[in-house]
Amino acid sequence: MKNPRPSEDRRVKKTPYPTELEVILFLADVFDVREKGKRLYKESHKPFRHMYYELSDLVREIIEIPLKKILGSDVACELGPTLSFGDLSHGIAECVFRYGEIVHEINVGDLQRDELIPVLIEELFVPLAAYFICHDFRHHSLVCVGSSVLEYKGGRFDFMDSTKGYLSWLFEGGYYVSGKQFSEKFPKSFSAFLCSDSVGMGKAGGDGFARMSVSLNSTIANFISRLVDVNSPECGEIIFKDRIINDVKWRLFFGAVFNRCVKKAKRYVSKERLLSVARDVFEGCSRDRWCVDLNIYKKKFSERVSSMLSVTTSSSGLESLYVCHLGEARRLLSSGDAGAAVDACVKAARGAAYSGGRQELCVVSESFCLLAFVYRFGKYLWGSNDFGGIKLKSEMKYMKNVLRGACYASGETDLSMHGVISILSRGFDYEGGGSGSEVVLKARAYSVLDREINEGALRFAFMRPEIYGNTFDFKGVCKYYIWNYMALVLSKKAWRGRGRLGAAMKALPVVDGREDDVFGYSFY
Repeated sequence: MKNPRPSEDRRVKKTPYPTELEVILFLADVFDVREKGKRLYKESHKPFRHMYYELSDLVREIIEIPLKKILGSDVACELGPTLSFGDLSHGIAECVFRYGEIVHEINVGDLQRDELIPVLIEELFVPLAAYFICHDFRHHSLVCVGSSVLEYKGGRFDFMDSTKGYLSWLFEGGYYVSGKQFSEKFPKSFSAFLCSDSVGMGKAGGDGFARMSVSLNSTIANFISRLVDVNSPECGEIIFKDRIINDVKWRLFFGAVFNRCVKKAKRYVSKERLLSVARDVFEGCSRDRWCVDLNIYKKKFSERVSSMLSVTTSSSGLESLYVCHLGEARRLLSSGDAGAAVDACVKAARGAAYSGGRQELCVVSESFCLLAFVYRFGKYLWGSNDFGGIKLKSEMKYMKNVLRGACYASGETDLSMHGVISILSRGFDYEGGGSGSEVVLKARAYSVLDREINEGALRFAFMRPEIYGNTFDFKGVCKYYIWNYMALVLSKKAWRGRGRLGAAMKALPVVDGREDDVFGYSFY
């Protein structure tokens, strides 16, 4: 049996939502620590998900460790008394995880990435950035980012200008930390002081602030080193306290990060609009003692997406394309065209990934189960395992990585095919060691397991009478002993021969009136 046309959707396409790994690599870019290799870049385009420990390890490897090397852990690695690079890394990982939860929840239908990104920036990414700043770091100089944004009234805006103004204000007071007045040979302005040959700065120091708008981290580190060098021009006298130099270092660093974000966002949102949105967010959280309620912004994001979907039509005019593909897969399989059904299933699963919100679980897990059923019994039922060149096990592995780590609320456990998630969402044993990227890529290397295929095929057979009709005359199962069910899933003997599903299902004892023995498991 041959499928007349291969799926054009099997190529990796950009999902409407950026993937978790894309977000982390974007942050690495704006933090100026992006790796040069293409390994993780290619991986980021796949709509796969990660466990929280993987996100944390990835952020530590890709962002935290390089930052320590460049900016130095011995000089001002702390923002205030408690905030370390480790705190910074933890805050980033938490925000990426929060983002993933929102992706799981809000369906964006057939919207394209270029349509969704402006809304994401305005309604989610800016609030998430504010949450990152205010949630754990409200007592540290990082909050200066929010305070500086609040001062924006239109016109030119740059953190470097405000930081230079801050140093100038301190310097032009005319006194050392000890209270002694500056030497008469000192220039009256801070800029002239930096450029003065008498303090060893030369022209490089004078150009420093102009070059640091979107500067390299190394440029900032070098500037701070020069500032430390000129801090004691006369024996025993200090111009700036160490705390001030540390504060300046982080103002420059986070200012450069902010400016890079603005520069990258300009493709979708103007600088003026972005600053206006940021100002509104920080105004709200400053009134609320520097707290950000993400639920408010999640609701606003959902409402804007809903308004966009209401004027967007798919091929059916009613449903998303991935829902239409799944419906087509059901129809085709029920009519006996397994090859075309498989192709439609692959399109449905890939279309729902990082798009379908709560629907994603239903679509991708049912697709997994359909492919598992065809993989186990295709030859027996249709006399062939040829499905237009689609490698069923490879596609199931792909779907497994989409579903892996999926977390849904207890009230959502009645979703179609939810049971398969009980196996797929467990992930792999974490033994520690190795880099975050090594752990992620190792997890991706695992193939889909026989027990996962067995359970997928079994659950698909259970659901056939309701969704697909009883074409294959399988015995309906309503309730069963969980231990017998798991023994069947793990059995090699029951699945050894083609066409043994009927016999396997007959081995499941149907329970009559003994609810306590079945652990509340039921099928539709």
